[in-house]
Amino acid sequence: MYCSACGKLNPDGAQFCPACGQPTAAAIARQGLQSQPPIARAQRMPIPQSYESIPSNAGIESIAHSQPWQGPQYSQPSSVHVTQQVQVAPIVLYQPKSVGLALALTFFFGPLGLFYSSVIGGVVMLILSVILAATTFGVSLFFTWPACMIWGAIAASNYNSAMALAARGPTQINKY
Repeated sequence: MYCSACGKLNPDGAQFCPACGQPTAAAIARQGLQSQPPIARAQRMPIPQSYESIPSNAGIESIAHSQPWQGPQYSQPSSVHVTQQVQVAPIVLYQPKSVGLALALTFFFGPLGLFYSSVIGGVVMLILSVILAATTFGVSLFFTWPACMIWGAIAASNYNSAMALAARGPTQINKY
């Protein structure tokens, strides 16, 4: 059934029009009320000429504009404080040293090949080999050359072990 005042469709059994609030024809017939003359929509709900005329008790905040609307105003958000700490294990990338290459370099170049595995070992064995070779007329090279090979292999192996241990990260050690 349509409202006689505003023309909107009313649900069946409604006593008042949900759009304009006027009693429906069925409600009037039941209660014996006389139909009220339709009132123009503009007379029922006056539109304020400015926002200042809206009463503060109308259920909304009164809005007063002294300047034309300029769009939304944005502000910087407050700084964010992180309270949770995350522990990240460092990624350790290393190039392992080849024990076989260390042996080959020290076999062919003696103390100079030891620089691949250990710089300190290379310096020590180079100085020691030169001093001993000069005092023994080169006979000491039969002893210092194999010592360089052994030192080079052990130094390359120890380097690989130390880097693998460092890549695993810190571990808890219980001392009793």
